[in-house]
Amino acid sequence: MTNEEEKVLLSTGKCLVMPLVSKNDNKEEEEDKVVTERIYNVWGSSSGAGSDFLNLYRRSRNIEMKRVEEMERAWREDMEKKLFQAKRLHRIQKESEKTAKKKMKRDKKKQKIRALRKEGSKQETNDTT
Repeated sequence: MTNEEEKVLLSTGKCLVMPLVSKNDNKEEEEDKVVTERIYNVWGSSSGAGSDFLNLYRRSRNIEMKRVEEMERAWREDMEKKLFQAKRLHRIQKESEKTAKKKMKRDKKKQKIRALRKEGSKQETNDTT
């Protein structure tokens, strides 16, 4: 398994290997490249701010707030996905253990029945001889 693949455990107990990178991801990676944004601080630190200062400040602040909100939303979604996958994996493992335990119990019962049948057939052959 390479870094570009992910193992997914299905509810049936089978393991599915899925590629993380598709053909379209390369295009998206090119689009997702970091673009530096020049911040024009036209008002500076002087006390003689113009009449447009508040509008410029408000616009730049809103842009930054949207960027931060988007980052936080993406982080929350990522954490929710990770938590869901962890819970899902735990449930699947628990169910697999239960299934294995029940299978062992069924197999043990079958072996016991087979052993009794063998003993019964041996006794019948011994009685007839």
